[in-house]
Amino acid sequence: MAALKAKHPKKAEPKKPKILISGSPGVGKTWGALDFPGVYYIDCEGGASLDHYTDKLEASGGMYLGPADGANDMQVVLGEVKALATTKHSYRTLVIDSYSKLYNSAIAIEYDRLEKSGREMDKTFGAEKKPAIAKTKQMVTWFDKLDMNVILICHQKDLWKGGEMVGVTYDGWDK
Repeated sequence: MAALKAKHPKKAEPKKPKILISGSPGVGKTWGALDFPGVYYIDCEGGASLDHYTDKLEASGGMYLGPADGANDMQVVLGEVKALATTKHSYRTLVIDSYSKLYNSAIAIEYDRLEKSGREMDKTFGAEKKPAIAKTKQMVTWFDKLDMNVILICHQKDLWKGGEMVGVTYDGWDK
């Protein structure tokens, strides 16, 4: 018979936070995320390659992966997350900025692929989202294996219900 694995609740180790930050442009989402310790920064948009961002990232001992390095490719980003989870390193915070750009780029790539394949788009409603969702699900699973803070920065978008705008939400996978 196997031994029970549960332990006293006071011996349970707290997990590092997994945070989604969403807001309108210019409110300081990126700037604030760079204040976290030991940032491994995945810049899907290329905007944080400006001097004031790179200076802040360098001062904190962070590292930068930009669009030229594959930051817009879901497979590359997933590979980086897996590597961070399985290798020894000194980074303490993973920032993906913006997850909205990464997610929507994956959808656009699949849409183009489906369109070129000749499949009728109206008969495969939502098919263009499937690869982006699958990669996101994998990333979320790997986030739980990371002994790091995780920050997903998202764009803001309008929230609609019954044909009316009822507020704002984040732009990305809605789960």
